[in-house]
Amino acid sequence: MFRGFFKKKTAQLAELVTTPEKSESDSDICSICFEVWTSTGSHRVCSLKCGHLFGHSCVKTWLISSPRCPECNDHALLDDIRIIRAKTISAVDNSNETILRRELEEKIKIIKELEEVDTNRKVWTNVQTALLVFSAIFNVYMAAVYSTLVFGSKAIYSVYFGFTKIIMTILLLPFNLLAIAFYSIYTLCYWLTASFLLIWLIAIITRGFDEGTHFLFEEVRKARDEAVERARELLLH
Repeated sequence: MFRGFFKKKTAQLAELVTTPEKSESDSDICSICFEVWTSTGSHRVCSLKCGHLFGHSCVKTWLISSPRCPECNDHALLDDIRIIRAKTISAVDNSNETILRRELEEKIKIIKELEEVDTNRKVWTNVQTALLVFSAIFNVYMAAVYSTLVFGSKAIYSVYFGFTKIIMTILLLPFNLLAIAFYSIYTLCYWLTASFLLIWLIAIITRGFDEGTHFLFEEVRKARDEAVERARELLLH
C-alpha cells in the first residue's frame, strides 16, 4: 500500500514540469487588426468588461457585427467598451512567477504527504515488531501452560531451571574463558619464575654468585632470541 502511494506521488512530482504559457496577445497590439493602438484618436486603446484590450475603432466595428469578445468569445455590447485614459500601458509579466509559485506549492504538498506516509509506515513497522514480540511471548506462555497440564509442574520446573542453567552457561562462557586464560598466564609465570630461580640457585652453587648470575642472564637472552626467531619464522611461513 505504502509502496504504491510512494510511486504515485513520485511520478506526480516528476511530471510536475510546466512550460510558461504564451500571452494571448502582444501588450501593445490590437488583436483584431494587428496594429499598434494609440493613446488618442479613433484607434485609441480601450477594453471590454472581460478585460481584453483593443483599438476603439476595431472593437466597435467588431461588436456591431458580432457581440462577442474577439479574444475570449465572452458576450459583449457597445456599452461595454471602456476607454483607457492612461497615456501608456505597461504591466509586469508575473505569469511565470505565478506558475512557479503554484508548482512549488504542489511540490511542497506532495513532499508533506510523502513525509506523513513515511511516518505512518514507521509507526506501522513498530506496531508489527511489537505484535511479533507479543506473539512470541504468548506462544511461550501457552507452551508452558500446555506442558504443565500434560507433564505436571515438577517436570516443567526441571526443564525451566535446566534451560536457565544452559542460558547462563552460554552467557558466562566468555567470562569463564577469560578467567581460565588469566589463570593459565598466572600459572605459567609462576612456574617460569620458579624455574629461573632454581637454575640461578644451581648456577650459584656450582659457579659462584657472579658467574652464576651471568650464566642465568645469558641463558635467558638465548631463550628470548630463540623465541623471537621462531615467531619470525612462523610469521614468514
